[in-house]
Amino acid sequence: MICPKCGFSQPDDAYCVLCGVNIEKYVRGKRKRRYKACLLVALVGIAALSVAKYVKSVRHAKTHQTVSKPGYSENKAQAKGNARIAAKDHRPVSGTKAYSPKKTGNRLQSKSLKEPLSTKSPEDKPPGRNASENKSRLDQQKTESRHEAPPGTLTAREWFEKGTALDDDSDTEIQCYQKAIEIDPKFSPAHYRLGAIYYRQANYELADKEFSQFLKYASQADREAYDIYVYYSLDDVERVSAKVEEQSPAEKGQEETHSEAKKESVGTAGEETGQETGEEVMTIVRFSPAEGHIIVPVVLNGFLKAKVLVDTGAGITILSKELSQGLRLEAEPDSSITLKTMTTDIQAQLARLDSIQVGNLSRIDFPVAILDLPLGERTKFDGVLGMDFMNHYKIHIDNENRTIVFTPKAGRVDHK
Repeated sequence: MICPKCGFSQPDDAYCVLCGVNIEKYVRGKRKRRYKACLLVALVGIAALSVAKYVKSVRHAKTHQTVSKPGYSENKAQAKGNARIAAKDHRPVSGTKAYSPKKTGNRLQSKSLKEPLSTKSPEDKPPGRNASENKSRLDQQKTESRHEAPPGTLTAREWFEKGTALDDDSDTEIQCYQKAIEIDPKFSPAHYRLGAIYYRQANYELADKEFSQFLKYASQADREAYDIYVYYSLDDVERVSAKVEEQSPAEKGQEETHSEAKKESVGTAGEETGQETGEEVMTIVRFSPAEGHIIVPVVLNGFLKAKVLVDTGAGITILSKELSQGLRLEAEPDSSITLKTMTTDIQAQLARLDSIQVGNLSRIDFPVAILDLPLGERTKFDGVLGMDFMNHYKIHIDNENRTIVFTPKAGRVDHK
């Protein structure tokens, strides 16, 4: 080790052999002295900065005071000039106190004597630093004038946007949507917004009316943008959709004429099974996931509700024997068929349903296979919806919203 005091090199020891100093105490004392010196330097620096800042502020204050108060000689010259102006205009000259720099600024006084000669009003002055405020005020006036345009000049879309801007379920918002519908009765977004307001106000009769009009006129894009299932369940949508089919006699007459012309063009090829009950449109069906399967509700023979598995690999729709007994279905004579699966072949009996309905889609005289298997007990569904029903439609499955969209295929002849 090396002694920190005298620099003598020796083996490790508490004391220096040469100078006899206690090495540990000497080092500790040296650290304390160094710390005190650093602290003293820091304090002196802070004090110096404070003094410099104070001196600078005092000098700035004196300079500002000197600039704001001009000298007496300058004030005296300006006072003489003001006196000459007043004498020329035959006006009495004010007392000297009026021109005293302690009472009234001479620059302001001389300016006040000259300004009355100007004929400009304050409104004629340029906006200056208030230009941005004036511009915003003009923009606001233009906006108000645009909103206060004559009611007859607004379109259905503009009335609709005016209502959505309010978004407070008020009478004013309702009137905006009603105006939009008066201009365009088929404007489905306005019907949807009205139905939503009436639903939140517990006026369910009016809500049904507006939602039914929405389903009647809405395009596929409108149905995707405005989700009716936010307010109604699947059964409610089916109930409201039934109201769409209740049309006036004139509309029914037109549809009958159209359907007769369609029948003449199709001919008598509709003798096969599985025919539609009427003109079909796109429909959205809610499904329930079960162990990776898609389960949808159906209505059989117009009264019995059941749950079936959607299976695009099944060629025919299948019902459990227990469900067929509840429907009182009788197997057709000599109608035994073999259903092939990946593991084995299964024997089943054929029967016919009076009708099967999925969402708004319905088919009559529909063939099904009956299996002697307890489907409902094991798998939480009562049958399988096969491709004999689904091959008439384009199918889009939305797993995030748990919906299936059935869209009729273009140019599809609905018979087998």
